[in-house]
Amino acid sequence: MEIEKKRIYAHKRVINNNIFYEDLEAHGALTREYAKEISYKDIVEKLGYNYEEFLNGVEAHDLGKQNLNFQKKIKNISKSGDTRHSIFSAILYIEKNLKVLNKQIFLNAYVIYKHHSMLTDIKDFNLELESIEQFKQLLQNEISFKKVLFEKCLDNLKKNFEFKDYLYVRYFFSVLGSADIFATQEFMSGYKFERCKEFSELKEYLKKDEILENVKNGRLGTGINELRSTMALEAMRNFEGGVSLLEAPTGCGKTKTGYLLAELSNKKRLFYVAPFNNISNQTYKELLSLFPIEDVGLINSLSEISLNFNDESEIIEAYNNYYYLNSPIVVTSGVNFFNILYSNKKKDILSFYTLANSCIIIDEIHAFNLNLWKTFSLDISILSKIFNIDFIIMSATLPNLKIFSNKFNNLIKNRDYYFKSSYFKDRVEPILIDIQNLDDLKTKIIELSKEHSKILIEFINKKSAYEFYEVLKKEFGSSSKEILLITGDTKNQERQDILSKTESKTKVWEGILIGTQVIEAGVNIDFDIGLKDISILESEEQFAGRINRNALKKGSKVYFFNYFDAKKILTNDVRASQELTLMDGNIFENFKNKEFLPFYEKVMGFLDLKSEFKDYWNFEEKSKFMRLIDNDGETVFVLSEETGEILEKYNEIYENMEISFYERAIKLKNLRSKIIDNSITLYRGDDRLEKVERKNGVSYLKSVDL
Repeated sequence: MEIEKKRIYAHKRVINNNIFYEDLEAHGALTREYAKEISYKDIVEKLGYNYEEFLNGVEAHDLGKQNLNFQKKIKNISKSGDTRHSIFSAILYIEKNLKVLNKQIFLNAYVIYKHHSMLTDIKDFNLELESIEQFKQLLQNEISFKKVLFEKCLDNLKKNFEFKDYLYVRYFFSVLGSADIFATQEFMSGYKFERCKEFSELKEYLKKDEILENVKNGRLGTGINELRSTMALEAMRNFEGGVSLLEAPTGCGKTKTGYLLAELSNKKRLFYVAPFNNISNQTYKELLSLFPIEDVGLINSLSEISLNFNDESEIIEAYNNYYYLNSPIVVTSGVNFFNILYSNKKKDILSFYTLANSCIIIDEIHAFNLNLWKTFSLDISILSKIFNIDFIIMSATLPNLKIFSNKFNNLIKNRDYYFKSSYFKDRVEPILIDIQNLDDLKTKIIELSKEHSKILIEFINKKSAYEFYEVLKKEFGSSSKEILLITGDTKNQERQDILSKTESKTKVWEGILIGTQVIEAGVNIDFDIGLKDISILESEEQFAGRINRNALKKGSKVYFFNYFDAKKILTNDVRASQELTLMDGNIFENFKNKEFLPFYEKVMGFLDLKSEFKDYWNFEEKSKFMRLIDNDGETVFVLSEETGEILEKYNEIYENMEISFYERAIKLKNLRSKIIDNSITLYRGDDRLEKVERKNGVSYLKSVDL
């Protein structure tokens, strides 16, 4: 049986044993329409490229499905032979534009070649033109494109490949890949993708927040609230768009100020980026008190996709809204955000187009890898201008990023007015104490517990926290004071239950909470007294923010002690060097007086600020270079009688190929969230790793082996 030459198919759909085919030309045209809907002409032109050719490249992405073997496969005639289409699409696209071959044509061809895989090094772009005669027969097309010309184009490209070209490739890949998916979904299921509403349409909901309305209307309040409102108004007055820096004391209302600035920004979308899941989750809950749930997306490892699995279109819509960030407000993690910007994997790049014309709030920037500060700053200064993005970078300990770009705008001009206010500077008194062993620390706790009902203690490593927990349990076992423990081994729900207990509004809690770094940023707790093992200065400031949070108590102190060497854990972080910690007299005075600039000047002196990543054509290496976290830990599910059903259900869905791709993906995502919620992290050298079992992408450990 021969295939009719005039009928070239892109996809087929089977309904009740009836087969329906989509013409290749129709698929190309529909993909182009979706690309036009989700892209912006001005962005392509500011990148230095032609928008019409941008769309032409999208439309041509599947030309290679003319491959006779592919057509035989789709018609169930034969599955043998070379059925590839992406490589042939790239060849035919170049051949079609051979007379006007330029950088854009070549880059479009590269993305077409890669649109079902990932971006690597452009030098790996190989159209296998030595097999051109065979390709001519498969494609039934004359191909005059010669290997020598291809290699010359490739060589010239590498010599003239800039960051704008890097951005163009990511943008084209993102738009092409997403539009291809949406067009395929429409043919296969009838579901038509629609872009979410715009954040600028939701501003009315902000009126529900009494604090925001009071600030906008000049009702400043009294005491610490007056200072918070004054800071927010100053930030609003100085906001000009572009890249803005908001340095404000812990507890000064940065998040609320961020909402006000986002309203002024008036962009199509709002992204809130935080380094830790607990901050993301907390912000998400706050946003849900203002905005409809369908307008706010939480994208992190713990989030779930909520829906009833009744209608296939609803399932696809839920999938798209989550994985393609199709919400006017998106709350996500720093890792996910950096993946969108820099990862070379298809699943991450697909969402890149959603960043255009948005306001992006980046909270606690100090928690990101400090070796990336320079490159990230240089990159977002370009991104902001070309993609019309307003970046708002916030922290109580904000590095001086203006040294990388003088276009960055400090929203607070006189930061000392706020930082040196008694509400913040004198809210907690830092004191260095000499602790040689845990008995010394126990003695100090016994002394403090006579006068204070809520005490918070933080260690750098889990082992110390566990050991001291046992010491205090023994010491206070018969008293009314409750001893609680939170570490990286504490499951998320258990962690939330413990924190809720300490902040109960119905019953005053008295006790001692021992923890590791997980009790720092993004945790709304308020203790009378704190004791902390010395780490990096930013951690000390975050911890201090959990003590006397609203400046309503007198005599609150944070005692810092040097029990475990932070450098043994933070091996690659210069800030853990003793001369940059509170062990140094000058650094301690900087911390006490809330003067962080001298500290960051010293930190910058340790960094290699001259080196820059210039090999933009190597997407794989750029991805590695900009990896936010170098984590050698393994997430391990704790298998017990209570959690066994989760893993059983996960394996059942994982191995079920009968349900639709989208339903399976959503159910697996939701189960993975529950798995992570009941997981711990084990690091290299932990003996428990020898007992870990692995199946279907999940590592698990029986609770009896903990």
